[in-house]
Amino acid sequence: MGGSSTQIAFTPKDPMKDPASAAQLRLYGFDYSVYTHSYLCYGKDQAMGQLLAKLIKAFSAYFYTFNFLGLAPQAPLPQVLSTIESFYKKDWAMVRFTVLI
Repeated sequence: MGGSSTQIAFTPKDPMKDPASAAQLRLYGFDYSVYTHSYLCYGKDQAMGQLLAKLIKAFSAYFYTFNFLGLAPQAPLPQVLSTIESFYKKDWAMVRFTVLI
């Protein structure tokens, strides 16, 4: 696995459909037909970048919600729990009014 791509190579059981993906090797007197392919954008760096983008998207939603509840940028867990509990106990009309302000 590289930074921006992953390479795969193996000896398939069945004949290969795409001869361009085959490499013919002779090793210790034996002939091998090996399937090889490079998958771009599936390397370690690419995977980490995609994961980071998803984490940022998920955590930005938490920050938006915590900011709305007056808990951002940092609040102790007991305050978070009590604020969330009291918010969810509110009547829908009160919640709607709070959101519109």
